[in-house]
Amino acid sequence: CLNPFALHSHRCRECGKDPWVSPASVNLPDVPSAPPAAGAKVQVKESDVLTMVECGVARAHAVFSLERCGGDVDRALVMCMDNGPSGMDDLVKNAGPPEPMSGGGLSRRGSALSSAADIHENYAGVAETHAECVICFEPLCAAPAAVFVDQRQKRTCSHFFHKLCAEEVARNHGDCPMCRAGFSATREVPDIERDPEGWFAVCDMDGDGDLNTREVFEIFKAQFPIDYERLEKDLPKLWRRWDPSMDGQIQKSEFLGPRGLLAFVRENFVKSQGSRGPCPDIRRDKEGWFAWVDEDGSGELSQGEVVRGLVKSFNLSRDLAKNEELKTTVANVWCMFDVDGSGEIDREEFTKPGDGLADSIIASFQHL
Repeated sequence: CLNPFALHSHRCRECGKDPWVSPASVNLPDVPSAPPAAGAKVQVKESDVLTMVECGVARAHAVFSLERCGGDVDRALVMCMDNGPSGMDDLVKNAGPPEPMSGGGLSRRGSALSSAADIHENYAGVAETHAECVICFEPLCAAPAAVFVDQRQKRTCSHFFHKLCAEEVARNHGDCPMCRAGFSATREVPDIERDPEGWFAVCDMDGDGDLNTREVFEIFKAQFPIDYERLEKDLPKLWRRWDPSMDGQIQKSEFLGPRGLLAFVRENFVKSQGSRGPCPDIRRDKEGWFAWVDEDGSGELSQGEVVRGLVKSFNLSRDLAKNEELKTTVANVWCMFDVDGSGEIDREEFTKPGDGLADSIIASFQHL
C-alpha cells in the first residue's frame, strides 16, 4: 500500500496495511480499553474511537485526542501521530479537564488561543503540500528552521517552522499552530554541514538515537530541496536497503554516513526547477491570479489556497504582522462567500466584479 497517510500513521486507513513491512507481518495491535478522560465535555463516538484504534492508536489516546479535537477524527489522528505514543502518554497524564472553544472544538488553553490555532489549521494542508512554513508560506528549506520543545528541550511535535516564524508564534501563543501540542520554547535546527551531530539530535524527535519512517520523511520534506512527492512514493521500497530488519528504525550512521540514506536521497531526488512564474498581482489580474493559485485546475479554491496566493501576491512572507491580519480577514469574510459551507469558492464567486471575494479582500487589504 502506498497511501500517503500511511507514511505518517504507519498503517493505511483504507486497507489496514503497513507499507514499511512485509504483508505477512502486518497485525493490528491489541490495545487495552480505557475510560474517557475525566471532565470531558464532548460525547466521543465509539465508532470514531474504533476507527482510530484500527489505525494503530491506543484507545486511551484516541479518546483523549477526540475530546481535544471536538470529535474530528482526522485532526485527532494527526495529533496522535505527531506526538507519538510517549508524547500522548504525557499529554493524557498532565491534562486537566478540556475547556470549550469557539467552533465546537476543545482546548486546554481557552478560546482566544484556539481561535488563532483554528485559523492556522485552515492553511496547514496547503503549506504541507508545498513543503512551506505554515506561517509565511515560503519553502521550509530556504531559511533556518526551528522546532517546539518542552522545558527539558525535548520536541513536543514533529513540525518544522522557519526560525523567525516559530519565535513569533512563541511570543503570542503556547500551542503548535498545526497540531495544538503545547510547548515551552523554540529550538533552532543546527546546520547539518557544520554540526551533523547536533542536527541529528534535534531531528531525532523521540531521542532514541534512531529515526523512524515518519521522522525521516518529515525531515527530508522540511530540510532539503528535494522532490518529496516522488520520495513519498519511493521511500517504502527504498527503506529495506537501510533497514534490512524492517523494524521501522534507521540508525544515525545509516542515515548520515557517506553511503547513507541522506546522501542517496540528496543525490537521486533533486527537485526540478518549476516552470511557473511569480504569482500575478491580484489587484491587476484577478483571472490570472485565480489560475495561478488553482494548481489542480478544479475551478475552486480552498481558504488555504486563497491565503497562500494572497501572501505571495502582496509579498507578505516577511511581514508577519500583516500576514496574520490577512489570514484573520479572510477567515472572517469566508462564510459570506462560501454559502454552501463546502470550504471552497469557485471562480465566479471569487472574481465577480464588486461583489466577489477578490474585491472584498482587496478593499479590506487597503486598511491593513
